[in-house]
Amino acid sequence: MKGSKFKLILIVLVLIATGFGAVYYYAATKISPEEIRKRALVEIQKVFPNAEVTLGKIDFKLGTSINFEVEKLNIKHSTGDLLDLQSFLVKIPVFSVLTGHGSVDFKIQKPKLSYKEFKKKNNWQMAMGENKQKAEKTDSELSLVIPAFLSNIRINFDMGQTNLDYYLQSGEKGTLAITTFLIKNLNLKEPTAFEVRSNYSQDKTKLSFLAIGEVHLNKLLKGEDLFANILINLNDIHGAALKKPIQEVKANIKITQKPKGDLLGQWDLQFGDSGKAKADFSYKNKNLELSKIESDISLANLVKDLGLKGLEDFKLGKTSFKLNGQIKLLSNNKILPDLSFSISPNLGFSINNIKGDYGLEGTFRNKKLILNGKGEVLDGQIKTSLNGDLNLMQLKDGFEGLSPMSLNIWAKGIKFTKQMIRDSLYKKEPSVSTITTIKNNGVNKDVVPLLLPKLRLDMFLDQIKIDDRDFSGKLRAITSLNKLVLRDFDFNYSKGRGVLGLVSEIDNKGISNQINFKLTDLDLKGLGVFLPEVFQGLEGKFNGVVKGNVSKKSDKINHDITVNVKAYNGKIKGLNIKERLDSIIDNMSFLKNKNIKLPEKIDGEFKKLLLDGRFKTNNYDLKSFSFDGPDKTIMFTGNGKLFPNSKSQIGKIDVNLTDKTGKITTSLKRYAGVEVLPLRFEGTQLNMSPNYEYTLTRLAKKALQKKTSLAKSKAKEKMKKTIEKKAGDLLKSKDVKKLLKGFFD
Repeated sequence: MKGSKFKLILIVLVLIATGFGAVYYYAATKISPEEIRKRALVEIQKVFPNAEVTLGKIDFKLGTSINFEVEKLNIKHSTGDLLDLQSFLVKIPVFSVLTGHGSVDFKIQKPKLSYKEFKKKNNWQMAMGENKQKAEKTDSELSLVIPAFLSNIRINFDMGQTNLDYYLQSGEKGTLAITTFLIKNLNLKEPTAFEVRSNYSQDKTKLSFLAIGEVHLNKLLKGEDLFANILINLNDIHGAALKKPIQEVKANIKITQKPKGDLLGQWDLQFGDSGKAKADFSYKNKNLELSKIESDISLANLVKDLGLKGLEDFKLGKTSFKLNGQIKLLSNNKILPDLSFSISPNLGFSINNIKGDYGLEGTFRNKKLILNGKGEVLDGQIKTSLNGDLNLMQLKDGFEGLSPMSLNIWAKGIKFTKQMIRDSLYKKEPSVSTITTIKNNGVNKDVVPLLLPKLRLDMFLDQIKIDDRDFSGKLRAITSLNKLVLRDFDFNYSKGRGVLGLVSEIDNKGISNQINFKLTDLDLKGLGVFLPEVFQGLEGKFNGVVKGNVSKKSDKINHDITVNVKAYNGKIKGLNIKERLDSIIDNMSFLKNKNIKLPEKIDGEFKKLLLDGRFKTNNYDLKSFSFDGPDKTIMFTGNGKLFPNSKSQIGKIDVNLTDKTGKITTSLKRYAGVEVLPLRFEGTQLNMSPNYEYTLTRLAKKALQKKTSLAKSKAKEKMKKTIEKKAGDLLKSKDVKKLLKGFFD
């Protein structure tokens, strides 16, 4: 609740007490208790003309002091009770009454107050009314009732345990339990002191509250500026978002209220050891302005005071957040800032072995936000610039209502290692706070609090090193809430060129990336640092297209990528072609003991490679591939399907091998009459072994076809000669061959 609400209630209580004080004097000399009750009831009713006032039995005792007791006081409006006092005890020393000095003590037992906000007024304003003539008449009557010698008397209030029920227009409601409410030396000439203590507790929020200060009430009655000086201490603050209690927050507030209700003042805030903030403020015509804002918050001490965890990767050191300027909050729901701020010295960090520092400065004037940052990371420099229109009133709807902003990033000389990139893309990590699970009606639901602001991102990269290869390029990306669209990212890398398109979407379980990658003479050895493990053994100059989806959801990485590429002068590591062929030679009877030795360079090196396939998380579909090794070595083509994550499904790859050394080809021709060796590799996951039965069966069939064909050829030749002879004998012709030409073809 705002301090002005408490002030209003306080002033009303003072007026009630003053009314009672005026009556007390006459009560001691002239009037019976019942007459006192009636007169007090009239005076209170004047303050609350639109309320129903109930005043209980009044009793008093005369002696060296007047002990005056009110049994009950209730002020009720049509909106409900405003004030309910069960007992009201007043002690007035006779000497103080006669001399105009000393103190009058009020003891109020467990009062209950209610404050309700409505569209235009609150319940106290409704009860008091707005008839100025009536109010002026009341002040006049009071001035007549109060003798001049009472103006020096000091009044002390002790309200003890006080409960204040509040209902705000925003919908917030609750009860503020005040353990101590003291007013000391309430008078009409000198400052009046007060003290309020409370232990606030609601839901998971708890704190101890202390407010002490002084107020010049005599200015109020004279129609002059009302001054107040308040010191507020908040201690042992607990909250749902706090890892540990905040020990202390101090605020020193100076307030001046003008006769027409305008407020002026200054506040000075001390937040534990974290830092301080101060500003001047004014409230006029429902417009609030904060000016001369100065704040300096130590980030290291702030993290310590709040008990924040998960920031171990940041080296806060002496870095502080500074804010200066002014801001206006207008009654028409407009916010007009004129602020400058900075984070300096640079904030250090070390995240996943990426070390660097970063500093920030900016301005926020009217709706225009400008942020400029710079720092060093991975032996290079980085600069950022963010600018655009920001309407703070739209933040209540999250990023959805905000206007798009522009972000430029320049990076130069940064060095990335292969391991660093692969860890960030493919390393599986436990669930983090960006995806949390909550229970809703007994059902677990994944919630992604992370949403992207609306941005147009332009990035310029120069002299970047990726695994010791030169990289440069530029890109433009558009972000909107849960989606990132990367327009053609055109870059030069390792003497080649690539164009990458990317669409990333965040849903309630993770992130999905749709990629479209065009390659032109791109060295795939360098590109391999970004690709799944299946591509890690590839080298060479590649041309073609790689496209598909890579997603990470619920800590599971899935990919569905189609590859249609041509490569030249490269290598496929891990094939162990020579070892596999040596094993095949040793297991083929027609090749065994032929002393066939293949050259070492056939092991993965190629002059030309063609690949058309689809690589999913659970299966690799090799529609066609062609491998042409170095001169006078080998060439093979084939197709097949693998199941890398299954221990039960059998993968198969069929390969047609051509041995350009001639060592295998010679034996093949002799055995089966063919120059191509048919092979099949089978196995689970990526553990593939040759199926010799498949090869021998295929070759045996070819050998049989060869023998059958040879036998048919010999029989055909023999028949031809016999017919020619018989025909010659029968026809007695020398031209028999010409006559039978084509008959046996």
